[in-house]
Amino acid sequence: MGLAPHVARRLSHAGIILVFAAIAVVQGGPRATREARAVEPDVTGSDAVDARWAPVERVLGRRGIADGDALRIELPRSDVAVRVGTDTLSPRLALTTSLTFTGPHAGEVLATGEIVLRGDEADAVLAEARRQRVTVLAADDALAGETPHMLHVVVSARGDAETVATRLRAVLTATATPLAPDDAPSPSSTVDWTALDAILGAHDDAMGTTADYSFRARPNADASRAVVQQLGGARVAAAGVVHVTAGEREAVVRALAAHGLHVTTLHAHLPGDASGRVWVHWLAVGDGATIARGIAAALAGNAPRARVPNGEGR
Repeated sequence: MGLAPHVARRLSHAGIILVFAAIAVVQGGPRATREARAVEPDVTGSDAVDARWAPVERVLGRRGIADGDALRIELPRSDVAVRVGTDTLSPRLALTTSLTFTGPHAGEVLATGEIVLRGDEADAVLAEARRQRVTVLAADDALAGETPHMLHVVVSARGDAETVATRLRAVLTATATPLAPDDAPSPSSTVDWTALDAILGAHDDAMGTTADYSFRARPNADASRAVVQQLGGARVAAAGVVHVTAGEREAVVRALAAHGLHVTTLHAHLPGDASGRVWVHWLAVGDGATIARGIAAALAGNAPRARVPNGEGR
């Protein structure tokens, strides 16, 4: 299955294209190419996740991140030097493929997420997705004003854990995404996060000049996330996503725009989801405190009465 039928409409208040898809989730599908299986790296035994996800980690060559009852695999586009203006962005800043696996057992898994690709990789990725029967829900700009042009392709696949991971790996091989196991230790943080933590709450993780923040509007909800990169002085680049319901969407988009955070795209993450829930992606470069206050203002429009403190329930 290739790019699903979709409806695009322009949102005048954000100046972006909103792409929704009405898709039936494909059960199973053909086995991925023999070549994709032949290059599977040997990654075993993550202490952070249960044995259900061992085939996913082995096929994709990464130890996953436990996210509640799910597993998240992240693959940074460290092969691409992306710039906005004169600033070079960290691969962690909206330039990391993220795939989330859920399901009651390894024999029944749903994978959803976003594959990050260069604009010139799009045709090959969509063609491989069709061959692998990976559902494509949307293809959106990853950032705004960047060089080279980068895209997010929102994907979904269902089946047993190993088959789903193998099909997704085959799609990833249509890009230059580094897939070799990376066992190098993460660099320690080299900057002070006190001022931003005072506005956003304690960061989840920090390495080098970047830090991750996550927020849940309600227990068991999908987490909204932000990655902040310190550029020097008081300047930062930041990118993130806010998970909103239909009733929250307008307030969140208005709050982001009012504080100078550019909304890059809105889209659904689940095939056939008629609930109106969407992911609002945003980007900002500028004064760190101003951007942090904009993030906080957007989160205040995201079910503030039910907010769960940062870090709980992850």
